[in-house]
Amino acid sequence: MLSSKNSSDAVIKVVDFGCAEIINKNSPFYDAKGNQSFANTPGYSPPEMLDRARRPTHLEPSVDMFSMGVIIYIMLTGVHPFDIDGQSTDQEMNQRVVSGKMPPLRNSQITAHLSPSAIDLIERLLANDPKKRMSALGMLSHPWIRGETANTGKIANSDKKLKSFRKYKSGLEARVFASMVQASDDSDDDDLTKKTSLIQRSFQMIDSEHRGYITTGDCKKLDQKDTEDGQSEDDSHLSLSGFSELVSENMKSIFLPAGHVIFKEGEEGDKIYFINSGRVEVSTKDGFKATTEQGDFFGEGALLSTTGKRSATIKCITPLDAIEISEEYFKKYLAGGASTEISVREKDRLRRQNRAKAILGLQHRLDAVTIENGGYIYEKGEEGKDIFLVEDGIVDMCVDGRPVYSVQPGELFGEYAYVKFVSVWSCFIASFAINILTRKKR
Repeated sequence: MLSSKNSSDAVIKVVDFGCAEIINKNSPFYDAKGNQSFANTPGYSPPEMLDRARRPTHLEPSVDMFSMGVIIYIMLTGVHPFDIDGQSTDQEMNQRVVSGKMPPLRNSQITAHLSPSAIDLIERLLANDPKKRMSALGMLSHPWIRGETANTGKIANSDKKLKSFRKYKSGLEARVFASMVQASDDSDDDDLTKKTSLIQRSFQMIDSEHRGYITTGDCKKLDQKDTEDGQSEDDSHLSLSGFSELVSENMKSIFLPAGHVIFKEGEEGDKIYFINSGRVEVSTKDGFKATTEQGDFFGEGALLSTTGKRSATIKCITPLDAIEISEEYFKKYLAGGASTEISVREKDRLRRQNRAKAILGLQHRLDAVTIENGGYIYEKGEEGKDIFLVEDGIVDMCVDGRPVYSVQPGELFGEYAYVKFVSVWSCFIASFAINILTRKKR
């Protein structure tokens, strides 16, 4: 089925409603009476679903992976692996599946055009033993799926198409980066948009006419240095797959399992990550914990700081599909647009403030203080004894009675006396009634 009514930007989804459910320990193959608890499609079901003698206790993701192997076989050969001539009954197909005999793959005219890597993928997906069957994460990391083993002779025409777009590559990557940063702030997106990959979302923004492809004319419009307008007759077309291939060299897709630690607090940081799908935990040694999920990014702090050190540990809560960008290209993309750089730096600033606030909130020696509108918190020349965290309202820093800087909710002030070892305060005046948490200096 398609992900949307608009065929130009729709994504094909594989669906079998007969056995569609969230898999957990309470998702059995059979009910208490021994009856199969859901429907299945003959020819796409793995042997453990068909053979009562093998009778597993619960549903596992390996069921879907077998079906995926069947679908890929059909897409690459044009025939069903367990019904080559198209004349078999459901019972005959099921018997072939249960027998455990692998369909024609090696030394067969049917698959003679396939690469060894493609055959390896299908064999591992159609493995008779579900424990040996390839997982979804393993499939995403397979060299054939990643395009690393494709026959260059068979994609010569694709290379020719990409060649005409390569001079726009840097500009397209910068646009994709800006789009991904923007996506992290778009909290009002609908569910379909949120489920669209970040690269696809960027592609659709360039393909504003929803044609399902972009042209060199579209790229010229993005290039401020190019004054040409519109399309020419020799404009090349680039599909979503070609677009993904073009930008993937410096925007690498990575797939990580649940529980994987991407980096640890204190390590050197040289990459930023944008989340296509999944969720990660952010934690620090101070006790701070938060989650970051689909559409957001992480890892920018070390690339923006002078130390280059990771300020937190990032661990995958779920399997993660993310885009990885090196420090070199991160800085290039930032240099390409002031608004994008401002957005990234502002996000990093807010995160640091929220983290500081959360860590302060874990402390026990905190006092709540309320200052009315117009009241002074401290004045120049006073000895510095407290650090303040603004919870509500705005605090103005004044020089000679004139406001020169405003401290917003979530921000700290008063720490200057600690950092510089100077016990002389600047003058702060409250613009509104505020509630302040102060941590007493020990």
